[in-house]
Amino acid sequence: RRLLADELGLEPTPALRQLEQQILLQSPELDGSPSEPPAAMDQTETETFLFTDIEASTRRWEGDQDAMARDLGRHDDLLRRAVEAAGGHVFSHTGDGLCPTASAALAAALAGQQALLATEWAGTAPLRVRMAVHAGAAERGGGTYQGPTLNRTARLQALAAGGQVLCSQAAAELSRDRLPAGVTLLDL
Repeated sequence: RRLLADELGLEPTPALRQLEQQILLQSPELDGSPSEPPAAMDQTETETFLFTDIEASTRRWEGDQDAMARDLGRHDDLLRRAVEAAGGHVFSHTGDGLCPTASAALAAALAGQQALLATEWAGTAPLRVRMAVHAGAAERGGGTYQGPTLNRTARLQALAAGGQVLCSQAAAELSRDRLPAGVTLLDL
């Protein structure tokens, strides 16, 4: 707990703290026969986000709108499949995804990049997508997420080049022991 707080600025959620307390006290509620429904979860949770952005999308739209519309649909479908295969879901039409763990988000990003590379595109050039993975507290509401964590993810994604996946230090620490096979993180 101290390492997460000191290194990553992450704190356990109220629900997790309550569970820890119940375990320490050997609470009878944990014997498998729930007597009352669980308390509603706090609206702020630690989440792992995967953001994507198509490189030179404005130029592609101005060059051939029909081709870009087809390519965007294919992009969205490929990334939705990659995120869902990793146990996550896409929460924004722009390809922003939420994954259950940082290692799942990295796996989704890599699968997405591989699928994008293997696809034929309607436009004159291959679609290149920049991606970022970051983990932190985010507020849920109205079917979407908000807060500084999303801002940080967007800033990190803006630094990436097409075909690149950038991973924040927070997400790297959370996934270090569970990286997808053959993956190594490089300190930039």
